[in-house]
Amino acid sequence: MKTKGAEQRPSPPTTYEELVERMPHGGADSPQIRIERYQDASGADQWIVWTGGTIEAGFPESSTEPWDNRSNVTAVAHTDAESLEATMQAMRLAGIPEGASVLHVGYSQGGIVASGIAASGLFDSTLVTFGSPVESFEFDDDLARTHVEHTEDVIPAVSGERRDSLNGGTVVQRSLYDGGTPPPGDDPLPAHNLDRYRETARLIDQSSEERLAPAIDPLAGLTGTGEVHQYRADKVLP
Repeated sequence: MKTKGAEQRPSPPTTYEELVERMPHGGADSPQIRIERYQDASGADQWIVWTGGTIEAGFPESSTEPWDNRSNVTAVAHTDAESLEATMQAMRLAGIPEGASVLHVGYSQGGIVASGIAASGLFDSTLVTFGSPVESFEFDDDLARTHVEHTEDVIPAVSGERRDSLNGGTVVQRSLYDGGTPPPGDDPLPAHNLDRYRETARLIDQSSEERLAPAIDPLAGLTGTGEVHQYRADKVLP
């Protein structure tokens, strides 16, 4: 686990779009995990943990990338996913204690990781996912969460048939392609693109739907600037 270079202390995010904007992209020795720490008006710590999407799409035996398809399969099956273990290790290194207030934010595979940690009950969690297959998780009814999906995005369907509201969570679905014609381009999964989810997040922020508020309630009232931790995890090959 490598701690990546520091950056200027940011202001706290306040919207869904800002959460997408800070999502780590990984790859090329870049961090897959981002953690920010703030304080609320009472002085209590509020943590935000971002986990990004799949980086290595295959199953190469020689890969040192934990965010690969092997972790996709094991995370959905609730077995030992290396990306989930890397995120837990990063949270420990950042100093997040059990029971802490944590907003987990994940995209694609990162949403599976975020859901697994939020569902574990180890933290006082809220959860936001974008384009993630999280159908197999059992969440506490009082765990506030928003799951954002594009109807043309095949990735969220990987975990199985949709249950009603994911045990009480708020599911936001948006169709990107009016008339059923996808945009031109070489992207094999255009509806899964993070930039498209940023556009959808911007629309969510313009909505007055009250059910969208609880998942990001921890962002309200945060003060000052944040303490930022970024981590890069690599598998150690035998």
